[in-house]
Amino acid sequence: MTYEIEYYAYGEDDRQPAERFDDELERSAPKLLGKLQGVTLRVAQELPRSIGGGLWEKCRGYPDLWEVRTIFAKQLARYIAAVDGQHDPPRMILLAGVAKQTGEPTPQVELARAAKYWSEYQKTRRVSPPEEERTT
Repeated sequence: MTYEIEYYAYGEDDRQPAERFDDELERSAPKLLGKLQGVTLRVAQELPRSIGGGLWEKCRGYPDLWEVRTIFAKQLARYIAAVDGQHDPPRMILLAGVAKQTGEPTPQVELARAAKYWSEYQKTRRVSPPEEERTT
């Protein structure tokens, strides 16, 4: 089953934390971003449990959150995501992103923030508007 990949959005201006992370990573580590986006596409095609190699891992202490994980040149990038199985087709919701060095845990503050975003998403089901809507 393939999952749609969507960016969580909030606020009157449709802020998207994971998309802002993409923008920052595009400037600082474009190859790492490209690899993370490729892994995300692969995970969305094979989700939930058939992915090996640590590409899709549960976030400890956060039962609804998952990490899409990749590494490039000793830098790690993570999307913190959740799965909306109530949508048809089901969605992988990208809530936030984290870049870090090998050996560093994902910061608890980022996990807590993503959990808050997931809670808000479950109430609103709000995602980033399509590109054509943002430019008009």
